[in-house]
Amino acid sequence: MYNVIEPMNIRETLLQEKIYTKSQANAFTAYACLSPEHFKELMQCFLDKEYRIAQYAA
Repeated sequence: MYNVIEPMNIRETLLQEKIYTKSQANAFTAYACLSPEHFKELMQCFLDKEYRIAQYAA
């Protein structure tokens, strides 16, 4: 499980995992809500032209 205090590269983390649990999704959400920069990073993944990145970020 991810610790929301540790820095996370959202894009790299999304690419590492193939199956996501609800707790992992909650960790992404909690991390993204810590700061506007983190939320921006998540949204950039969500709007990425690469289909898989956008799908995983959703």
